[in-house]
Amino acid sequence: QRRANMRPTTQSGQPRPTPVTGKMPFPSSAPVDAVLTTAYGDDAGLHGLSTAGHNAALTPAEVLLEEAERHDFQYGEVLPAGVRKALGEAHLDAQSGRSLVELGAGTGKVALQAFLECPSLLRVTAVELAAARYRVGEAALLRLCERIPERFSLLAHAPGACVRISERPPAADTSAHQREGSSRELELSVGDVFELGAAARAALAEADVVFFEVCLPRTAEAAARGLALLRSTKAGSRVLSYEALEALEEEAWLLEGRRGEGDGSGPAAPGGEADPFAHLVPHSVQPALLAYASAAREALDGLHTRLEEERDSAASALLALDLPHALEAVEAAEAAGTAAGGGSGTLPLALTGALTAVHKSGGPRVLKALAGRLVELQRASEASARGVGSVLAAEAAGQADMDAR
Repeated sequence: QRRANMRPTTQSGQPRPTPVTGKMPFPSSAPVDAVLTTAYGDDAGLHGLSTAGHNAALTPAEVLLEEAERHDFQYGEVLPAGVRKALGEAHLDAQSGRSLVELGAGTGKVALQAFLECPSLLRVTAVELAAARYRVGEAALLRLCERIPERFSLLAHAPGACVRISERPPAADTSAHQREGSSRELELSVGDVFELGAAARAALAEADVVFFEVCLPRTAEAAARGLALLRSTKAGSRVLSYEALEALEEEAWLLEGRRGEGDGSGPAAPGGEADPFAHLVPHSVQPALLAYASAAREALDGLHTRLEEERDSAASALLALDLPHALEAVEAAEAAGTAAGGGSGTLPLALTGALTAVHKSGGPRVLKALAGRLVELQRASEASARGVGSVLAAEAAGQADMDAR
């Protein structure tokens, strides 16, 4: 009775985290690793240059593609621990999605691990360019269906081109998608990620999670193709990319600029509103970005307040001075004193000299003109204050749009 009231524990005795509502819990790593080993044999535990993917030879046609800088066949693998971390809630949150696409799948290890780790994924689609690497993954999936037929079934197979398998749910599985009668499928195919077939394009457009593990040639054209491919994903999809997306955007922008030089159109600035990546925020820097946005708003608010205070202060000072009338009053008092024989002693010599200088410069007329310029300055300050207010409003709207995205 006591154990029935306790939270489930791991073998180490530590409480096992309660699954988040609406998300499938991660299977423990041991069963997943065991299935990977069944599929890939010893290669499942290898890393570095000893893996089958690193030793898969390129075809002559693939070598020509690389020499022409159409593709880069450089290879690497994300280890199982890294894949597990990437799929977690703090990063790709794959457990909340229903579809995943991997471009640049290599031997298909990541795609298969994601399929095993995330029971919520109903469809996993993986595409690899290198034929020899694809064949390693093809053999692994066929081996899986042969050795664990009670769990995995072969749905379709075109040797050297495509293989699709499904997983038969355990009898005790009561997850939502199994109650609905949905099947889970994993498809691995060989092909050019920039010339996807209709089915793969549709899968990419609807994918909740995308692994973009493609090493692009160091050309602006390749960057533009990569960026165009990622722009075809739906709003809200989560992307893990080997290439830095900001660098791709900059390279593509430079290419568009060179193309626009002849007609004078030029490129749109990076991060423009037409660019969906204008609001793309890496998860790791989001807290710092929010802190920066808050500090920026505070600074603009402070500037806006200061401009309004200075405007009000200037207006008050002008009203208090009333310079043209004050000058006329002083001159009248001086003239009255002189007529009475008191001379100009009623005014300090310095002020008398200043008045003389003002008279030489035009007298009250000039002072009135200067007062008019001060009024213009006040209006300009008010316009600046309104401009700052507009910036604040735009910043708030942008933040609201980012939050919505």
